[in-house]
Amino acid sequence: VAPSPQVRPRVVREQTLWVSGEGRGGVHTFRVPLALVTPGGAVLVCAEGRKRSPDDVGAKIIACRRSPDGG
Repeated sequence: VAPSPQVRPRVVREQTLWVSGEGRGGVHTFRVPLALVTPGGAVLVCAEGRKRSPDDVGAKIIACRRSPDGG
């Protein structure tokens, strides 16, 4: 089995989308983020919102944000 290549992302600009622990919107912790750019240039970012604790059990939501202008 060939070794996996190293991923070295280039950080162009950093933006805070969600802050865990503030309880905003009834969400205790945001985890497992995903970001992608559509063919049209829009940026879509989603994360799992864990409602009552950072644990794997309990209620969860999917939180998404979209930027049509590239971020």
